[in-house]
Amino acid sequence: MGKREESKKHHELRMLGPALWGLGQTLQNWVVLELDRERPDFLVRDPAGKTWGIEISEVMAPEQGEARSMENRLCSAIRVEVMRALERHGGKGATVFGFNETVPSPGRCLDGFSRSLSAHLRLHDAPLWQDRGMISAEFNHEWGVVLNVIRDDRRDGVRLIGQAQGAPPESKQQVAESEIERRIVERVEDKVRKAHGYERSHGLWLLLINRAQGIGQISDGCRLLVQGLNGSAFARISLCNLPFGEMDARPRYPRLLRLL
Repeated sequence: MGKREESKKHHELRMLGPALWGLGQTLQNWVVLELDRERPDFLVRDPAGKTWGIEISEVMAPEQGEARSMENRLCSAIRVEVMRALERHGGKGATVFGFNETVPSPGRCLDGFSRSLSAHLRLHDAPLWQDRGMISAEFNHEWGVVLNVIRDDRRDGVRLIGQAQGAPPESKQQVAESEIERRIVERVEDKVRKAHGYERSHGLWLLLINRAQGIGQISDGCRLLVQGLNGSAFARISLCNLPFGEMDARPRYPRLLRLL
């Protein structure tokens, strides 16, 4: 397996665990029988002993995935520099308030951003000498602003609050449920068209991953379209409302919705 395929498989595996959690299970309750494979992405055995071929597909377009990745990199850079400032003063953790208006373009180097944030923190980090000390000087950058940093030794690591937490751009655009359903139908149509080439010795399960704001239910119209498109291609089709960050503030939508 090449580096690109390995990265794609790792990404799919990170989505599989939360999806299975939506069934009241954890990945440890399942056995991944075959990992290094495609069409379908995984061969797994569920806790009842039934074997499934699982195909995973994101509802959002690839370019939106790139934007999510770049915002995650930006947020990671913030965490790293804040943690370095804390360590200079013996701190264990902090809460950072801020927001990102936009995201870096794909492939953009963030070294300059990190150096600027580091210099800002060194200039204003005197309050971090004590627990609950707060840097209130704002750090404005190309894509948004870090409003303040509060040392909090009750936690390990850096927590980001606001839109500087790795939330995907789709969440800021508040994608309409009708648009999410339209994309669901498109993904099902695409996967059904390809399903004739899948190994069919076991039941096939299509897991659609939704990283936009959560969707509470699937309309009857969408279900009927999915059923009509599917025919007998997949034995089960589900939508997983996958949380998009460590501080996901969305309402607690159902983690997994059954479409078929």
